[in-house]
Amino acid sequence: MEDHLNTKSDSTQVNFSSEDIHLLRRELKQKQKALMKRHELLKKQLQTRIASRNLAKHLTTNKNRTTLNTDRQKCMKAQKVSLALEKQQRRLLETVYRNRVAYSYKNRISLGGLKYVLIHGGNTLALVSSENESTKHKLTSIDDLELWIVYMHKKYVKDYFGNYNLQEKDHLYNNTRGECVYYTRNGYCQNLRCKYKHTPGHVALCPNIMSTQHDCNNNHCHLSHEPSQFNAPSCKFFQEGKCSNVNCVFSHKLEAGADTPVCRPFAINGYCDLGRKCPYRHVFDCPDMQEYGYCMRGSTCHLNHSFSVKKNGNNDKGRRKAIRNSDNDEVVTYIDDNRSKSSKFIVADQELLKRKVSNTSGSEDIISESGYLPQSGDEDKQLSGNKDFVHV
Repeated sequence: MEDHLNTKSDSTQVNFSSEDIHLLRRELKQKQKALMKRHELLKKQLQTRIASRNLAKHLTTNKNRTTLNTDRQKCMKAQKVSLALEKQQRRLLETVYRNRVAYSYKNRISLGGLKYVLIHGGNTLALVSSENESTKHKLTSIDDLELWIVYMHKKYVKDYFGNYNLQEKDHLYNNTRGECVYYTRNGYCQNLRCKYKHTPGHVALCPNIMSTQHDCNNNHCHLSHEPSQFNAPSCKFFQEGKCSNVNCVFSHKLEAGADTPVCRPFAINGYCDLGRKCPYRHVFDCPDMQEYGYCMRGSTCHLNHSFSVKKNGNNDKGRRKAIRNSDNDEVVTYIDDNRSKSSKFIVADQELLKRKVSNTSGSEDIISESGYLPQSGDEDKQLSGNKDFVHV
């Protein structure tokens, strides 16, 4: 059995010569070299692809990082610009608010759609408006204002806070002191070293004098008890030509209309130096409510905010003290039939009226001592003893 297996294994065995073995080894080496080259090539390609991918990723990362940095820088610049604008606008609004509060008793001056207040003896124009009334453009910063403006033929230059100051060469050196506003409002001043004038008579009218009794029971009242054209409000009945009170306390000052601004010195201080020559209304209405739509003094403001006439339901027919506004003697009212119905009543001084009538009719006798211009059919009528008005 063993002999049979040996003969079978010997029959399947292949015998190779040395040359064949040498050729096989050479081919094997060549194939190994080709595989090595292929391996190196694939390795290089893989490294190149990885490198390019890493480079692209790196570039993308850098680009994103650069974009983020650029956006962050832009955002920071925008924030800085917005903060600067907010700071300028805040400085402008602070200036406007400070001037409105400090000089609420001064009348406004309109220049180029903006309102100012003349202070420091005429050397400074303080800004009190944050919106241009002509263009309806709101001021966002002090840079929106002009560098200089002209008022009364004099040049005012803008400062850091938005106010305008007179140039040094045109500076006004006014040695006259102004009136003390606290003395004018209250009749006394607690400051013993006050540098302003305390003129006797330059005091607001006592509210009790304008009441129904025309009497003040306060023995320590420092306000004025003599009504005049400077401290008495305008008579509302005189505006319609219907004032029949011989002892009228109120001033017979003809107002322009309800749209006319309220005189701030009269409304807040209770006294106006111009009297009947003032172009503004002498009423106790809040000027801030009329101009801005709100009152800056709040609950401490004693002025009227409703702008409606309050009817007095107290029909007191008792004895009242006769107090009369003596400045109404200079007011003369006559009727011009040639004018429209809404403007028939004309107010003028007596001398001016006499001169006008004498030029038209050639006679001055038609004017009575009370300044009344008689109409046809008025010969039998009795004239009132009040020299300030006529019965219409």
